[in-house]
Amino acid sequence: MHWLTDFFTKVILIILRIFPPETSSKISLESLKMLHSFNIRLNKKVNHKRDKNINMCGITFDHYLGLSAGIDKEGKYFNSLCSLGFSHIEIGTFTPLAQKGNDFPRVKRITNKKSLINRLGFNNPGVLEAAQNIKKNKINFSGVLGISIGKNKDTSLENAYKDYNYCLDNCFHLADYVAVNISSPNTEGLRELSSSDYIEDLTSQINTKAKELEKNNLRSVPIFLKLSPDEDEKKFRSNYFDFYIE
Repeated sequence: MHWLTDFFTKVILIILRIFPPETSSKISLESLKMLHSFNIRLNKKVNHKRDKNINMCGITFDHYLGLSAGIDKEGKYFNSLCSLGFSHIEIGTFTPLAQKGNDFPRVKRITNKKSLINRLGFNNPGVLEAAQNIKKNKINFSGVLGISIGKNKDTSLENAYKDYNYCLDNCFHLADYVAVNISSPNTEGLRELSSSDYIEDLTSQINTKAKELEKNNLRSVPIFLKLSPDEDEKKFRSNYFDFYIE
């Protein structure tokens, strides 16, 4: 039966590659959601003995492997994605207002490397619609849910904290953790938020909002700052050691 599974997998991949990457992604997500609705599990049981009970910031993860933001950009598919065996799912990135993202073409397949180049640019339905989707799909969800938040393309860097706080206000009660995304290269100027011109005010404003929400919701939600992998770690640590999300 193993050869048959491999055969069908190859056929499905060939068919999906006929379509543009974003269309293929949507077909895959909708198919996975349908299979999950029929209680069909696709993951093989893996022994994670060495990875059991990973505790970080008050959250317990079953194992190390999770799914990063950028796959479920609507808050509709995290439940079915978790059925693949991930310990946690991060959804988004969500912005205050809905936005279409960058112009097409914005995803390119590198077939010989089995990879993609992504220049989507925070396409999402907006945090209010996303929150409604999350509520609907979280009923039977038993994993760890992270929510990634960002700023709208047209929001100035000086006012970026307002976008992050608005998103935080509307998703805090739904998240196991929140990721403040200032790392994407696909929103012009976004990475400048990690510079000395903005980082202190940004993190201070978000910390203040988070403490207010903790008090109002009677729960603590870890908030992580997502930085670009291109940052000079030594320079960043020495310059901004005191600027962090609590």
